Amino acid sequence: MMRRWALSKLAQRVASAVHENPALTVFEKLGSRKPGCENPPISPTGQASLFCEQTQRRYAEHVIEFESVGKTYPGGAVAVESFTYTVPKHRTVVLVGSSGSGKTTLLRMVNRMVDPTSGRVLIDGVDVREADPVKLRRSIGYVLQDGGLSPHRTVADNVATVPILNGTPRREARSAALELLERVGLDPELGARYPAQLSGGQRQRVGVARALAAEPEILLMDESFGAVDPIVRRELQDELVRLQGRSAKRSSS
Repeated sequence: MMRRWALSKLAQRVASAVHENPALTVFEKLGSRKPGCENPPISPTGQASLFCEQTQRRYAEHVIEFESVGKTYPGGAVAVESFTYTVPKHRTVVLVGSSGSGKTTLLRMVNRMVDPTSGRVLIDGVDVREADPVKLRRSIGYVLQDGGLSPHRTVADNVATVPILNGTPRREARSAALELLERVGLDPELGARYPAQLSGGQRQRVGVARALAAEPEILLMDESFGAVDPIVRRELQDELVRLQGRSAKRSSS
């Protein structure tokens, strides 16, 4: 099955490549670019596409589309205004901007934690507002800054949560959870511990494992590594890139 990725929010190595600007910016890491493609990998808010015509033809199937989406909260506070962008499959996309520029709001529109007040968000051409919100959220991996783990459940049970909710037998889900812990660089024996017994970096790895447990086609990351130290952050970023490459190889075989 083809795994699709949408990774968002500020990452240190990506941020260093983006010119400081108070406006929200979309940075896309292009896996390969054909000669003659002049479109830059950095786009300001509102640009419809980052791709030259050849690349657009190559990636005709899109995963996430933001169509002039906006979000205004009661009282008149504008979080997002007329944002348009398309995320093709197998792409890592980062939203970079100052605090309050709408990065988290855009992420939460994808899994319907927030509904736009204008415009549409589509996944594979279907408006997310037409989807059952519970099923939609279970189909999308979501990693929070603090891991978002349930403190009263063991690590293995945290990772197995969504597969069990989706009908996977508990024993099978827990076994797969231990394998996932190993994939994200953790000792499977940590599965018997509780989140409070882990370091910050370990909790973030568990959060990534939990997000991957249901084999989502979309992975959202909301400042997932912002609370860990620079060394651990770099290790987690490298681990995520490794997992993405492994997933791409498996889905194409």
